[in-house]
Amino acid sequence: MRVTKLLSANDLGLTGSHQAGILVPKSGPAAAIFPSLDTSRLNPDCHVAFWVPALGRSWTARFVFYNNRLHGSGTRLEYRLTRISALLKELNANVGDRLVFELLGSGEVHVGIEHALPRDLSEEKVLSNGWIMSVEDEENEDA
Repeated sequence: MRVTKLLSANDLGLTGSHQAGILVPKSGPAAAIFPSLDTSRLNPDCHVAFWVPALGRSWTARFVFYNNRLHGSGTRLEYRLTRISALLKELNANVGDRLVFELLGSGEVHVGIEHALPRDLSEEKVLSNGWIMSVEDEENEDA
């Protein structure tokens, strides 16, 4: 399965906001790449390792569910992938590029960047918040 995240200025830390990492959908194909977390705990998290072919090495990021709304101590209720800014910098990511996640049959996840190019969007399904899934992958999942 292959999903991509269309990178925004916020994702790349270019807006001066204090956003913590890339927003990850709560369900669907993009969420399936990441491990489940114990939502009964306040802000559960885990480390996730990705293989980055362009760098020839792995990268460890943090996957967290900011859920203080469920615990009466705030308003957040969102999944985020953090500790990835330096990776995006190493991969020379820019606004409009895509952060690519490819889940292999072995369970290993490969990560890379596709630099912005004109695309035929008919081959893709926009999921949410800039996450996109290949239509081919969606059809294979239904088979």
